Amino acid sequence: MQPDRTEDPAQDAAVCRRLAWVVAALGIASIAVPDTGRALGVDVDVDRSVEIVDHVVPGLATVVAALVLWMSAERFGVQLAAWGAVLLAGLWVTVSHIPLVADAGQGVVGWPDALFHATLGAPILLIGLWQFAILVRGA
Repeated sequence: MQPDRTEDPAQDAAVCRRLAWVVAALGIASIAVPDTGRALGVDVDVDRSVEIVDHVVPGLATVVAALVLWMSAERFGVQLAAWGAVLLAGLWVTVSHIPLVADAGQGVVGWPDALFHATLGAPILLIGLWQFAILVRGA
């Protein structure tokens, strides 16, 4: 059965706002990974600027997108753009850590260190992809 195209394709605002809280928490956690890892002893030996590019920038993008979703959850265009930004931020974190995981496979860095640094990209990416796909499919 085809979806009714006369309805607004935007998702339920309450659901969108709840998911915005989830991705905001993931974005904040992504920003905190380098310093938290250092404090917990699961640190990778990279320059601070690399950590900013790999964690802080996409984490901030995720948090900003979540705030936009929370404030304007009723609007389809806003949802589409914000979930697209979440998807891209998650992709950024995930892809930028592939070399680190490869280094762990070769014994250059420890698996706990690599996994601690690489883990948050996947849930951000998957939630963004899931919500973006729902919106595109319903449009």
